[in-house]
Amino acid sequence: MVRTPHKDDWRPHPGPQTRFLSLTCFEALYGGAAGGGKSDALLVDAIRYVGRGYGSGYHALLLRRTFPELQKSLIKRSWELYPRLGAKYNEQKKQWVFPGGEIVEFGHVQREKDVYKYQGAEFQYVGFDEVTSFTETQYLYLFSRLRSSKGVPCRVRAATNPGNEGHEWVFKRFGAWLDPKSETPVAFGKVAYFKRRIESGDDLLEDIVEKGTEDANGRTFVPAKLEDNPSLFNDRKYAAKLNALDPVTRARLKDGNWLIKPAKGLY
Repeated sequence: MVRTPHKDDWRPHPGPQTRFLSLTCFEALYGGAAGGGKSDALLVDAIRYVGRGYGSGYHALLLRRTFPELQKSLIKRSWELYPRLGAKYNEQKKQWVFPGGEIVEFGHVQREKDVYKYQGAEFQYVGFDEVTSFTETQYLYLFSRLRSSKGVPCRVRAATNPGNEGHEWVFKRFGAWLDPKSETPVAFGKVAYFKRRIESGDDLLEDIVEKGTEDANGRTFVPAKLEDNPSLFNDRKYAAKLNALDPVTRARLKDGNWLIKPAKGLY
């Protein structure tokens, strides 16, 4: 039975959110400023392959660094979205199970070694909310859990603001889009293809290669700001809260500035 669209159904905002949700590449980063609709984008993108016949062969994982962060953001918001699709929530497993058997699971990896609790698991989608709160080791380890025996396209998605402990590694990984000094700049929203090459020792470097190169994965960054989210942009109280922040935090959260750093006169 085809479900009739309802006037209150969730729809992506035109612009960055729509662009992010249209991506088919392996890896993508979304956001850069507060209020850009990052959490909603991850929650909706995680169910892209729900209802397409994959059944229990589709399993998505959505992560925050700590459980309290997870509970007050992604889990709370999911209760406003997923039940309308007939999903049932398993409180013990922190999973939504959809009518066809597809699963969206919530998790957290507060300690560095917590990623190993997913050893042996199989996911087709892993989404990191506020990815700069994770370490690079945690982020890359979850790549090893992405596989599919039913042909589901595997994807990694992340959303974040600048700052936090993982700022530098995220900036470096997406430097082609974020670093104005990058030797290989890429336009926002355009997919570039990366292939790792193993040098002497343990150093792992990447080259930008042509699409279709063996073992290369597509990656991109889609920026979004408060003005890209009409639901919040008209909330002047929220905008005023951002304006009241210190110069560094305000530049990061309001403007999505990845380059500003604390210095004399900037606290």
